[in-house]
Order: sequence, then structure tokens, then C-alpha cells
Amino acid sequence: MTIDEQIIHANHKLGRDEAILDCMNAIEAEQDLLYQAMDARRQEMRSERVNGYDIDKDLVVVKLRAQIDVLYVMHKTLSKL
Repeated sequence: MTIDEQIIHANHKLGRDEAILDCMNAIEAEQDLLYQAMDARRQEMRSERVNGYDIDKDLVVVKLRAQIDVLYVMHKTLSKL
């Protein structure tokens, strides 16, 4: 491989790595937003003082947790590239 080809290859790898890091940062930001939404929902349920209601089984909280789990897997997959 010529030096020019090596430079092109290195630039492509660098661009790919930067794109992966950008995706990972976006995933982390989305996870933070989902955690905030989940905490807000829990607080909302607590403020309504729903007696005997398991907040962690609330459908909204369950869906938010599932989205967080999907993002976690995506993040782990990207970190291995």
C-alpha cells in the first residue's frame, strides 16, 4: 500500500471512529432524557399518591426502561467496533 493509500485509509478509519463516537454520545444523551422522563413519571405517580400501585410496573416506566435497555445494547455494540 502506498503512503497516499495509507493516508486515505487512516482518514477513513478516523472518520468512522468519529462517527461511532458521535453515535455513542447521542445514545448517552437519549438515555439521559429517558431517565429524566422515567423519574418525572415516578414523581408524578408519587404526587398522585396512588396507594398500592407499584410504580415500577407502570406501563410508561416499563416502556421507558425498555428503550433505555435497547440504547444500552446499541452503545455496547458500538463500543466494540
